[in-house]
Amino acid sequence: MVGGHMVEISFVVPAYDEGDKIFENLMECENTIAELGLDYEIIVVDDGSQDDTYKEAIRVKSERIKVVGYPDNRGKGYAILHGIRQAKGDLITFIDADLDLNPKQIKTFIEYMEEREADVVIGSKRHPLSDINY
Repeated sequence: MVGGHMVEISFVVPAYDEGDKIFENLMECENTIAELGLDYEIIVVDDGSQDDTYKEAIRVKSERIKVVGYPDNRGKGYAILHGIRQAKGDLITFIDADLDLNPKQIKTFIEYMEEREADVVIGSKRHPLSDINY
């Protein structure tokens, strides 16, 4: 529950050594998600960062953002699982802390799930219709 009500979607944000940009990226992420009109929570998982990731993440003052972590780097998969275990949303997704993919994409994924009654949707930067330059 966030603010006393059920959460529609939980965003898990695994983060490792993102201290120099995590504050700005979380602000952008929250603003973008709020514009979508979803009831949400954001769970930032500091994956044993060696920099100020945790300290910078907690600077974002929002009742919708929860920052958790652990002392040793365990990898992205572990960080995502750690966040999922704490998620309260009916839907759970993850988004990288560097916002390599724009959080606006989640609306498309939700619509896709609803239209096709899908249990899982996977986004890929390598999909032929993706417009990403490496």
